[in-house]
Amino acid sequence: MTPFERWSVWVTSVVTTVTGLVYVWMKYALHTTDPWSVVNHPLQPLVLKLHIVTAPLLVFMVGVIALRHVWKHFLNGSRWGRRTGIGVALMTAPMIVTGYVIQVLTDEGLVRAMAWSHIAFGTVYAVGLVLHQVMIRRGAPNGNGRATAAERSRAAARPDQALRS
Repeated sequence: MTPFERWSVWVTSVVTTVTGLVYVWMKYALHTTDPWSVVNHPLQPLVLKLHIVTAPLLVFMVGVIALRHVWKHFLNGSRWGRRTGIGVALMTAPMIVTGYVIQVLTDEGLVRAMAWSHIAFGTVYAVGLVLHQVMIRRGAPNGNGRATAAERSRAAARPDQALRS
């Protein structure tokens, strides 16, 4: 994964997660005194719009790294962060699907169920991404989460003996 790809995944993940959590806080934790208001905070619509605008960028970046990072590491049997990486990868599909389905449902009960599912999948994705980074950095022989050139060439020459943590 290139530094630009890594940076892009992190930036889109952080912005999408923060706007999502702030929106959840505004919608469910705050309460307005105005009985006619449909929002609990004046910035609630803006935060939701920012979330909806940044989420497709996250989806795009996940697609960009799917072949060059996720699939490549899965095929070569890389052990660094494998469990957390698979967990993050598995959370992306339901997180994305529930996020899109929320916008097209009309039944209030289904929207609520889908929203809570989206919140759960999104939270697990965000926590998993952080854990993935921690596990990669912890398991790297040189301590910075990146293999040396010699380690990469050994792993390429012997995929059955891929890098392990």
